[in-house]
Amino acid sequence: MATFTGVILPNLEGETYITLDTDVRQTFYDTGLLPDEAQFVDVTDLEIGDLVDNGFQTFAQNHSGGLCEGYAAIFYNRIIIDPNPLQIGNIVSDQALTISVFNAFFTDTTLDSITETNVAGIELVGPATPTVFSPLQEIIYDVNVSVSEGPPTIDGTYLYDFAGGIADVLVSLVGARVLPLPYLFQAGLSETLNWKTKVMTSNDGSEQRMKLRGSPRQEFAFNIAIPNGNHPELDSLLYTWRGNNFGLPISSECRPLTSPTSISSPNIDVSTEFADFRVGGLIMIFNTPADFELAEIVSFTTSQIITTQNITKVFGTSALVMPVRIARLLSDPVRNFNGTTQRLNARFRVTDNTSLAVVAAPDQYKGLDVYLEQPLTISRFATDKYTARVDVVDFGAGVADTFTPWIKTKVNRVFGLQFDDAEDAWNYRLWLHRREGKLRPFWMPTFEHDFELLSTGGLVQTLIVADEGQLNLSNERNDIAIRTTSGWLFREILTLIQQGDDLQLGLDSPLSIDASEVEFISFMGRKRLTSDNLEISWANNNTGRVSVPITEINN
Repeated sequence: MATFTGVILPNLEGETYITLDTDVRQTFYDTGLLPDEAQFVDVTDLEIGDLVDNGFQTFAQNHSGGLCEGYAAIFYNRIIIDPNPLQIGNIVSDQALTISVFNAFFTDTTLDSITETNVAGIELVGPATPTVFSPLQEIIYDVNVSVSEGPPTIDGTYLYDFAGGIADVLVSLVGARVLPLPYLFQAGLSETLNWKTKVMTSNDGSEQRMKLRGSPRQEFAFNIAIPNGNHPELDSLLYTWRGNNFGLPISSECRPLTSPTSISSPNIDVSTEFADFRVGGLIMIFNTPADFELAEIVSFTTSQIITTQNITKVFGTSALVMPVRIARLLSDPVRNFNGTTQRLNARFRVTDNTSLAVVAAPDQYKGLDVYLEQPLTISRFATDKYTARVDVVDFGAGVADTFTPWIKTKVNRVFGLQFDDAEDAWNYRLWLHRREGKLRPFWMPTFEHDFELLSTGGLVQTLIVADEGQLNLSNERNDIAIRTTSGWLFREILTLIQQGDDLQLGLDSPLSIDASEVEFISFMGRKRLTSDNLEISWANNNTGRVSVPITEINN
């Protein structure tokens, strides 16, 4: 037991509680702020524990937790290098860039050395090592990148090695060297879009398709005339740059400036509709093979492109603007030269192609797009090939037998399309990207008069048509497209029965039109592209033509 001096204070219930009275608080007590009822008394026999030297004995305890760092601990006492990685991008000319090295320590820090790896054609300019950084000192290093020296792919590093146990910093350099091929395509240019789809066919002919490539490959093949006077540049370019990246201007998507450029502005007034301009991609402003400029797109609207820097000269409205793709030669180019004129025969594959953003077609039937572009004949004919699986069992000793396990015959057709302007070509390109090669099916009418309508007056859900063998020979062909004077109607045939010498069609929903509005009735089948490779042959003025192979599927 121990005796100490304390103070007794009353509470609202008339009870009292005890607080310690120490020399430290004596001044507070002497202020007169305590209530009058407070009395200093001697308290005895109060069991409060062991006292040591008139104080409490303390007991050590262990606690676990995390250290909460403040802003100073996050930002300071380290080496900060910015930017890292250094994104050089696709360069088409020599580039002058910078790296900032900041000593965020409050003491001197020594940079012992800088180790370079895979930086051919790149010069780092800065103080000689070893370099002493004062506290909170920043030093700027210049990075000069040559477009004509070094490998086409820039993938190098700088290792900053600091003394005194400070962690080394590895700076990555990423980019690609690109030299432009400043010549316009000419009539006969071939563009190929190449998807990759695995098609698995079951015993009954139904299919399962699997996409194996994220975006299509794009290739351009051409044989173009090169203007007189340009043979030295072309010869040097092909000799030196054969395996490297080219900046290929896509002149099949070119369009003229709507107003001259300005040397004090990065803005280019040009229509961007119906062409594949991309943020971060390159464009070329073209007058002649000796008078052009490349720039990188920051943003664009339907009528203007904004680039990363001001245009260096004034281009008039006769200049053309076109997307530029990063491409490499697929095979050895051939240059034909007779002393005055030359031609270049080459095939390029684009390395930065991507899938275009597309939306569903406005015409839908049973959850799939309906393709209603009137097909053109090729060599005066629309050729259909009727394909079915026929298994022949023949042991050579008796009568042979055949089996046809497929539910439906697959009709293969190749039809033509002609593009009269950039909008037609662009819409076809979007349609191809939505198909993704053989992957995604669609509906398509035969565009033939497959049923002769005999009904007259108002048409509802029952039609009378001429009997031309559809009842017995058109099993599983239950979907029709009806072209009317005001558009298309799509229906499923639920019943097909004989009615005298004619046939009666029962449809899944009413037509609610007059028979006089019907132009023709076609069978409609589920189709897919027969091939993953689709080729466009370009003529002049953004016009072109294409052959489209399609296959009817069972499912």
